[in-house]
Amino acid sequence: MQPFQWSAATIKGRGHRRLDRNNQDAVSVSCTEEHLIALVCDGCGSGAHSEVGAKLGIKLLQRILVTNLGLYPQPQFWQTVRSQLLSQLKQLILSLDENVSQTISDYFLFTIVGTILTPEEATVFAIGDGVVAVNGAVKVWDYPDNAPPYIVYGLMDSHSSEWDWQFFHQGHTAEIQSLLIGTDGVQDLIKSCDRLLPGKSEPVGELSQFWTEDRYFKNPDQLRRRLSLINRDVHYPSLQPGLLNDDTSLVVIRRL
Repeated sequence: MQPFQWSAATIKGRGHRRLDRNNQDAVSVSCTEEHLIALVCDGCGSGAHSEVGAKLGIKLLQRILVTNLGLYPQPQFWQTVRSQLLSQLKQLILSLDENVSQTISDYFLFTIVGTILTPEEATVFAIGDGVVAVNGAVKVWDYPDNAPPYIVYGLMDSHSSEWDWQFFHQGHTAEIQSLLIGTDGVQDLIKSCDRLLPGKSEPVGELSQFWTEDRYFKNPDQLRRRLSLINRDVHYPSLQPGLLNDDTSLVVIRRL
């Protein structure tokens, strides 16, 4: 969507690499002349196959958001999106196994961080933990004992506001110069800014590099490459482990 450009990437965390587990994050971007919708989802680390829910959930949510954009940004829009997502997740869960609670625990615990940009309105929203940066102002939030709320809990307790949308920015799109959304793994990226890249004398650098440096937008794979450099294990002359323990996913957007 004019006048914005975007880049996105996800990589497996060092912890999951060590245990030979899948990347449990998912990333999705829908960009047309009329909207830019970006989402990142993070599957619960204790779930046996949380990457399944994250990847299915992000696809369902992306389609539901686009389908209902005619209602955006009215409150009815957010109510409709949540209701439709829960309904579709419920159908999917029931089709898999009659043991609903176990299926949810194994497959469908995932957080959501997202943004919607239209020519007039911009919103940054979430259910669960993560990282956002709007016009350079970084917001990091998490939960005690690494136990964030998951939208699927709304199937069991539909009246609690804990499983509902949080809004980190709502305003005019004209106010947006840069925007980043990320899973909680981006916290490791922020903490590592002054450390050296494994095997190199170059520092990781500030989070702001991802919306200020042209290279991340000129080459669509440059963001993933940078994250991979930060998280690679170097074994010579001594072990220098990657710096991102958790799966790390982000979408960065900036005004042209």
